[in-house]
Amino acid sequence: MSDLNSFNCTGRLARDPQARATPSGQSICNFTIAIGEKFKDKERVTYLDCEAWGRVGEVIAEYQSKGDQVGLSGSLQLDQWEDKDGNKRSKIKLRVERLAMLQKAKSDGGGGQRSQPQRQSKPHDDFYSSDDSGFDDDTPF
Repeated sequence: MSDLNSFNCTGRLARDPQARATPSGQSICNFTIAIGEKFKDKERVTYLDCEAWGRVGEVIAEYQSKGDQVGLSGSLQLDQWEDKDGNKRSKIKLRVERLAMLQKAKSDGGGGQRSQPQRQSKPHDDFYSSDDSGFDDDTPF
């Protein structure tokens, strides 16, 4: 039996996204989200490093900035490496496959906020997927 590696969350960008391209020209965007939890009288924030490839990464880099709220779907991956002192290190990151732009951060009046994409109105305007196939119009819901 195969295991399922699927992760869905909402959170706010903890810093501006960092976009770059691989030597072969593939675009990649790295960013961190803060996922807040509240229980009883306590609050806890978990920071999760994320990476998005292709069109999803381009959209995040172009239209999202620190403080913006996003919904993400993807798979968890374990990065492992050795630091300069020879210590083995690891961290879990989210490989983003789908993005929903939920809420822009409140502007401080200083400008610099990127605007939402201007597109023709259609269902799920602020939803992007790495498969670029859009939505199946035959879906009954």
